[in-house]
Amino acid sequence: MFGEQRNQLKFPGRKVILGDIEVIAVGIEPLSHVDFYLNNKLVISDDSEPFVWDWTTFGFGKNKVAAEAYDNTREFAGRDTFIVWKFL
Repeated sequence: MFGEQRNQLKFPGRKVILGDIEVIAVGIEPLSHVDFYLNNKLVISDDSEPFVWDWTTFGFGKNKVAAEAYDNTREFAGRDTFIVWKFL
């Protein structure tokens, strides 16, 4: 569900982000909206494609990023999560 992030350094099994991150959710079926969460707190609900959250605020350390997608009938369509280490 997630697209690639810019400013990403790759390490085996870990994602390290320096600076801003663009989180992109893509569905295999038409979606009505996507809710983006940071450490289990809703940060944005996007109801237009492309479904994107620009994480531009300062962050330091380990973070859980999640996206919950909803189909055109507003029914739950899926959830994806990943862990990142963000600096700046």
